[in-house]
Amino acid sequence: MKDFYFKITGQTDLNALIKLVAKCDNDVYYESADGDRISLKSTFGQFIFFTLNKTSYILPQQSWIHCTGASDRKRLSELLIPYTGKDERKYHEPERKTDFPS
Repeated sequence: MKDFYFKITGQTDLNALIKLVAKCDNDVYYESADGDRISLKSTFGQFIFFTLNKTSYILPQQSWIHCTGASDRKRLSELLIPYTGKDERKYHEPERKTDFPS
């Protein structure tokens, strides 16, 4: 199956999005630029998704909705704009220090 990505905007109706996700045939994920992936079909995942939206500036600017399958792409296209900026969607691995002070 092919992967499809959508950009979230500040105008995206998140309640309508969750209703569309429930109708999707395959899994649908929220993905952050840091590599976090949360299933939007899961109640717990939806809780995290809505919490991030209310408490963080990251949700619209540095995140995507990821789905697989043409039928899910068509369904989510009713509300979201397809995202094609693959280079910007790369995950940003945080720098890790290997030398720890004693």
